Amino acid sequence: MKKITLITILLVSLAILSALETAIAPKMVYIQISRDGTVPPAGTITFTCNKVGSNLIKLTESSPNCGYFPVHGSGYGVIYADITQLFHEENEVYYNWQPDDELRFMVVYDNAPQYANFNIFYTLGDGCFESSTGIEDFVPLAVTLSSFTAVYQDGSSRLQWVTQSETNNAGWNVYRSETDIQEDGLKVNPDLIPGYGTCTEPQEYIYEDTEIESAKTYNYWLESVDYTGSSQSYGPIVLQIPEEGNGETPDVPLVYGLHAAYPNPFNPETTIQFILNEPADVELSIYNIKGQRIVTLLDDFVNKVDEPVSVHWDGKDARERNSGSGIYFYQLRTTGRTQIRKMVLVK
Repeated sequence: MKKITLITILLVSLAILSALETAIAPKMVYIQISRDGTVPPAGTITFTCNKVGSNLIKLTESSPNCGYFPVHGSGYGVIYADITQLFHEENEVYYNWQPDDELRFMVVYDNAPQYANFNIFYTLGDGCFESSTGIEDFVPLAVTLSSFTAVYQDGSSRLQWVTQSETNNAGWNVYRSETDIQEDGLKVNPDLIPGYGTCTEPQEYIYEDTEIESAKTYNYWLESVDYTGSSQSYGPIVLQIPEEGNGETPDVPLVYGLHAAYPNPFNPETTIQFILNEPADVELSIYNIKGQRIVTLLDDFVNKVDEPVSVHWDGKDARERNSGSGIYFYQLRTTGRTQIRKMVLVK
């Protein structure tokens, strides 16, 4: 208890100092989490926190005065976040939080072979120190998704996905939205799509969404649900519905830069895509959680523009050794621009 109290005092002090530098009122938030009644070990929890309604305002566990620590003997650990570190990526300023702001913590638990990701929503009060009133309990899932695609066919969206393995998978839900925010999505399947429980063989699923409108662009997510009711999400993937009288599936509007790796989580291979708006020298590298570069996948001049460039990673480092389970970052560096995304290798 003394150790927890000292940690709390230290973190509050750091938050106050940080707030004084940024002229933003100090605020520390603590959230208790439990892995099915047990303590998630140190090093297994990462998170991104954003203001609900604005994905551009965010912080991560690597932001100053943010992170996770286990409370041994208690059955839970604690996520802590210095809310003064919320940063507006577009305006490049720290966000001045307000009481009643709603935050979403997107939490990843990675402790191979167990894996889970889940959301925690928290509404800010007006004090400088706050903690959750209860313990957020989660149950790790083990569904390895190897592909997830959508095509427009005969007036409907045809979704297809393949799993390489499943553990306690009761079934699936499909969500559709006209934005890239899953919370805006509508569940389109009236009943749970049955899963295969526990299996180690590849399984294929197909679902047709018929309640769609022409000339719309839809985002789709999958949600796997286990027998306890815990869930894990995958996606989104994007499908543009053609105008009436045009049966062809139109191209999705181009999004320049680094795209999401797919599949993600993956085992042992994944594909990374990017799109350039002009020819450029390109370096695409993989880094581990410690920030160490483990392999460079591409270091060359690329003159292919306005269409995806796909780069495959087989999960091996520069010495052809298999990488272990965990969180990895892939970085795209071009002239005047650097982008980084996160992916998870699960074995």
